[in-house]
Amino acid sequence: MADFTSIHDILDKPGYTYEQIQTLLRRDPSSINQVLGGKAPLHRVLKGPSRGPASIVKLLLEYGANPNLRDYKQRSPLLMTVMRRDRLEVVRELVEAGARIQPRSELPLCTLRVFLDFQAEVGLVEMLIQAGADFNIDTSYERTPVYSAFQYKDKDDVERVKALLDSSGVDLKIRNPWNATLLHECITWAHEPPLDFIEYLLDRGLDVDAVDDFGMTPMHEAAKRGWPTVVNLLLKRGASLYRRNNEGETPLSIAVSYRHGFHLIKLLLNCGAKVCPLALTNALENYNNQKTLETFETFLLLVKFCYLQYMDFAVSCVVRGHFLQDTLLNFGKRANTSCE
Repeated sequence: MADFTSIHDILDKPGYTYEQIQTLLRRDPSSINQVLGGKAPLHRVLKGPSRGPASIVKLLLEYGANPNLRDYKQRSPLLMTVMRRDRLEVVRELVEAGARIQPRSELPLCTLRVFLDFQAEVGLVEMLIQAGADFNIDTSYERTPVYSAFQYKDKDDVERVKALLDSSGVDLKIRNPWNATLLHECITWAHEPPLDFIEYLLDRGLDVDAVDDFGMTPMHEAAKRGWPTVVNLLLKRGASLYRRNNEGETPLSIAVSYRHGFHLIKLLLNCGAKVCPLALTNALENYNNQKTLETFETFLLLVKFCYLQYMDFAVSCVVRGHFLQDTLLNFGKRANTSCE
């Protein structure tokens, strides 16, 4: 009988063949689940230098390899497999052999990050659901199960991610610990305006005016990011420009506060945003801090929309060298009734 350690030794080196492994198993099938150095043969195939093909994984399983046996790091074969580029076929073999996922101890298998980051096929998600993956499980290190989906920009990737989300059973109406929806996070964390994902989420019933624990709506977040295209899309889907967060800020006052420029602010005003005292104060502070033409034009634009009758007076104050604070003080008390 061959030394049972020989199969471990061979699997730890590159270049082994199907025939070699088959011969060793025929000689000593009892070594199939033998753990040496914290790893069984199946672990070595999945993580060794050759990353054995699915045919060898299938061979080990046919000889009785335990698809749920963990290695010295407490990784199951499924958890080790998700990092492989060719893993779809391997996962199929493991699941068909009875591999199961323990959601609480194998959190990476219960989030979509590993699949999205490694360009998984829809079939992989479906197989892992069959094995017990729960994509709605709460995780401490992921803001939501679909956090990384919003980083995709290529149209083909976006369509693939949508298909993954549809097939995974993820609860798209889930909220994070501070009560933000996926729509909030989609806008907050995307690298560029995620119009496709916003449409996708709204089409699946997410509230366009959902409020988190800070009083922020998706429109607040869009104004904070300075994205006119997102503002336009949210408006077309019925979003409000008048909601205030817990600090009393409207989307307009946030856009002014974050100095997102004349054009976004003009868009908000043209779409019906009301100028409140906070927006005027923010615009004034921006001008005092920067003294640029754009900050000056932004302040005057706000004055025009809220106090059109005072426009000439405001300009004359600046021309005469008066501080802009004087202009604001002269009509600021009227703001609470005129602009609410």
